[in-house]
Amino acid sequence: NLCKDVMVFGCNLDGALAEYMKIPAQAIQRGALVKIPDELSDEEAVLIEPFSCCLHGISRANVEPGDTVVVIGAGPIGLAHLTLLKISGSGKVIVSDIVNKRLERAKKFGVDVTVNSKEGNLPSKVKELTKGKGADSVIVAAPSKEAVEEGLKIVRRGGRIVIFGGCPANTLIQTDPNLIHYSEITVTGSIDSTIDDFRRTVQLISRVNLKPFITHRFPLEEVHQAMQVMKDKKGLKVILTF
Repeated sequence: NLCKDVMVFGCNLDGALAEYMKIPAQAIQRGALVKIPDELSDEEAVLIEPFSCCLHGISRANVEPGDTVVVIGAGPIGLAHLTLLKISGSGKVIVSDIVNKRLERAKKFGVDVTVNSKEGNLPSKVKELTKGKGADSVIVAAPSKEAVEEGLKIVRRGGRIVIFGGCPANTLIQTDPNLIHYSEITVTGSIDSTIDDFRRTVQLISRVNLKPFITHRFPLEEVHQAMQVMKDKKGLKVILTF
């Protein structure tokens, strides 16, 4: 994922949204082709990629069994993090967002606690839930500088923050460097996934009911309508069928 010459279908390689794709020999040599289990439907298989990215984010956070984790952002990526955290053995998972409808949806995905950070005080709520300690890990799954700044206020001493949601270019955050220095907070980023993440995800999601993530289906001929639904944020995952 950090390779200087990384190849991504749909970005710097033609592919996706098509019935057939041309696979470069280099990708095959690297082991990038992963067999889909027979029990996984095509619809569910399309979710392997975003889930593998979330699994990579969780590994960057060094989440251990029993850890309290805060996920900031209850969109599809935040809910994917939540789902993987719950099946990976983490302890309490707290999800925050500024949209109540999204938080209500998070409850259907097994979240332990939801917090509307616009209506309530997220730092004080996290302190209350952790007996003053703070979260072991914070995953910022929202493209917001305010979310990153809030994450620094709720992580425990020696804790970890993963910036997963990409902020607009040239975004600047404000924080006291002493907070990071004297509390030994680890701040890191997470982008894409590795081939190993991809393979692990194939094994893990067989334990997950992925159907609730797929909220809209369109035939290829209606690709423009599908893109509009995605832009309007009317659902979670929108898929094209052939």
